Amino acid sequence: MKVKRMISLWLCLLMLAALPMSALAAEGDVLLPCGAPENAIPEYILSSHPVGNALYLFGMDGGLYAVAPGAPEPRAYALTGDFEGLQYGCLLARGEQPMLLNLSTDGTQSQAALYALELEGGTARAAMVGTVDLGGGYAVERALSLGDTALLVVSQAGGVRELRRLNLADGSTAPSQCDIGAIYAAAPYTGGRALLCEARGEDFRFLAYDPAADAVEVLGEVDRWYGALACDPATGAAYCARDGEIYPLDLATGALGDAVAAAPASTSPEAAAWILPSGHFAFAYMDTCALVGLDPAGFAQARRLTIVDESSVPCLDSAYYAFANERGDVTVTLSHADVDDLVGKMLSQDSSADIYVLPTSHEAFAAARDRGYMADLPQNPALAALAAALPQREAAVCRELTKLHEEVVRGPLPAVRDEFAERAGAGGRGVKGEIVIVVDGPNAAEGAAAAEGAQQAAAVRAAELKAAGARNKDIARSLADEFGIARNAAYDLALKA
Repeated sequence: MKVKRMISLWLCLLMLAALPMSALAAEGDVLLPCGAPENAIPEYILSSHPVGNALYLFGMDGGLYAVAPGAPEPRAYALTGDFEGLQYGCLLARGEQPMLLNLSTDGTQSQAALYALELEGGTARAAMVGTVDLGGGYAVERALSLGDTALLVVSQAGGVRELRRLNLADGSTAPSQCDIGAIYAAAPYTGGRALLCEARGEDFRFLAYDPAADAVEVLGEVDRWYGALACDPATGAAYCARDGEIYPLDLATGALGDAVAAAPASTSPEAAAWILPSGHFAFAYMDTCALVGLDPAGFAQARRLTIVDESSVPCLDSAYYAFANERGDVTVTLSHADVDDLVGKMLSQDSSADIYVLPTSHEAFAAARDRGYMADLPQNPALAALAAALPQREAAVCRELTKLHEEVVRGPLPAVRDEFAERAGAGGRGVKGEIVIVVDGPNAAEGAAAAEGAQQAAAVRAAELKAAGARNKDIARSLADEFGIARNAAYDLALKA
């Protein structure tokens, strides 16, 4: 399996290398794959929190790590001190002082204690501040530091979640008396407040919570929840990561602005995210940590790639983003195609994808092989069908990659087709082996035609939904999901329907 994953990764990077890129990677960007022995952070990330201009990480190995913009490797600290029974460490900060909330649990109730971490050389020594009352809860779902106070979202029995305020000076806690639903995301906000994304059934709100006054201000009502949520506490500018891009977020309406940076495609909506003083969007979750510079002007010129990836291999997600930082600022949007329809999409003029990734272990690979697309190339209909359907596209035929007789033939699809047809002719040599056909993505004209078609189809669909009695926000959500158009444009169509 590891060999197959490495081959898939190598082939995917080769596909990306065949495309023209612009060198727009933001200065100081950092990507750290985690959770494997060969990684600088060998285990999954359990918790993260910024201290100054660095993002501190606590791993499943019990290690503490600091990641800073421009630093190619994290700084590792061995955790020592007077605590016992460390099961789960939740990172916090009191100003420039990193802190650790240590939890041990029997599955129904947790014991918790707060420690201040003194960093010296490669050691982080924990000094106990005090025990922490979780109100009978058994887990801390989210934690956020705000000056001398931290907010804890504590899981209670019966699926109840309680918001508690933790005094970082002595470890004492007090429950919030505000009526707040489930908190899906939290970030520092202006004036020492917290920005919360709250859910009540299918309704969502952005709240500004003041821990000192234990008071809530409603900032906006939205139709979905936003994960990987970050906010600049100096300006109140909010951002979120989704579909491989980072977007400005209007807290009053939930509308997304134009993307300002690329993000690893594997960025989980569960990830805690922060805006560092340097302006980097920082986040970490399980197997990925990244610091991303926000560059709206430069990113506007970036190349977008849509990849249909059926491999489900996490290292590929990181590879897409790593490639973007090495070769240019590229955003990757991952999608999936029905196995029976995948090869048909590859041969059609469908402009919705640039690259298709098929691992040999997936049934899609067998489906393509069984349809004859992996036989002797000159007699195979795939290349001729591609040339007929997409004569304007450039292509590369890659044969026997990583082997002694490796070969790559590039050119317009008709020319590449003719080259291999000539080899199969009288006196020509047969062409066999493991072959990958890489086809360039749609040009601007093709993309514009596809966008216009999607807009027209979406308008028709909006009228149908409006006639059926659907609400505008439900229509907008359906149009965005079905046709891939921007949420603002979808809402305009709903209003006009």
